[in-house]
Amino acid sequence: MSVVAEELDALYHKVNCEGEEAIRNEREVLDQFLDNIDADKRSGLTLQIDIHGATNELYKKAIKSIQEIEPNIYIYPDSDLHVTVIDFISANLKYVKDDDQNNKIMELIEKALCGITKFDLVFQGLIVSDAAVLGKGYYIQGLNQIRNNIRKLAREQNINLEQRYQRTSAHFTGLRFKSPLRNRSEFVKVVQEYNFSEVGAFRVNELELVIHDWYNRRKAVIKKFILP
Repeated sequence: MSVVAEELDALYHKVNCEGEEAIRNEREVLDQFLDNIDADKRSGLTLQIDIHGATNELYKKAIKSIQEIEPNIYIYPDSDLHVTVIDFISANLKYVKDDDQNNKIMELIEKALCGITKFDLVFQGLIVSDAAVLGKGYYIQGLNQIRNNIRKLAREQNINLEQRYQRTSAHFTGLRFKSPLRNRSEFVKVVQEYNFSEVGAFRVNELELVIHDWYNRRKAVIKKFILP
């Protein structure tokens, strides 16, 4: 197992333990915007990997099992599934498109991707956080190198990265909680059944700089960056 995989294992294990504890103690975080998702006007600027089509039949089976237990849970459509590489501006109500800023960021990304080639993501299992069900993504080195390059160049160019934390994972969000869970023990048990099952795989050959909403439902691609 690589060092990156070991670090990701530790991170996902921590998130899952805290998520299960929150759910069992009725402390899951509910997403207030999901009651009227079309009225949510938050937008942000993100470099992401579109993983549309990456999940397999086992993932679909897991989602169906979860939905049978918790029918009011929000499920991301396959077209909205993505892995966030880095948030330049997290989705918020005050975001305004800035073409000059976008041009600087596109130039930064081009430099950050120099020498980066295609790489693979494997989604090896599902876990719960206190607010969602996540797919555990694993990679070798490509993703970390891209992020490190962007952070370094952003510091040098005084471009602020509005990150809530320094992202290292390659997870995708598959479901979110919109109302209190009704069958907590069963819900946790079903997700546990898929903790270590391969639920998808993806060859990353391009990245997208997008303006999108919190759920990636409304997405405007500013530029696609092709990896050799």
